[in-house]
Amino acid sequence: MTWLVKLSAKEAFQDLNDKYSSGGAYLRGLRAREGLTQVAFAKIFGITQGDLSKMENGKLEIGKKRAKQISDKFGFNYQRLL
Repeated sequence: MTWLVKLSAKEAFQDLNDKYSSGGAYLRGLRAREGLTQVAFAKIFGITQGDLSKMENGKLEIGKKRAKQISDKFGFNYQRLL
């Protein structure tokens, strides 16, 4: 017999939430979805690859202004990055 367990996204990806900020995880997923390296993604937005890495890892705030720039380019609600 197979049991179906329903988990929220937060529960299912708790290990990612623990390792990365939710905004950082979303940013990383967005970049992966678009097939962009950190270098290519950073170049689009005029930031360094190092700063992008820090944002993805929750060590540097993405910030409202940058979140709006990214969301405008890729068409989603900027608050997902905050």
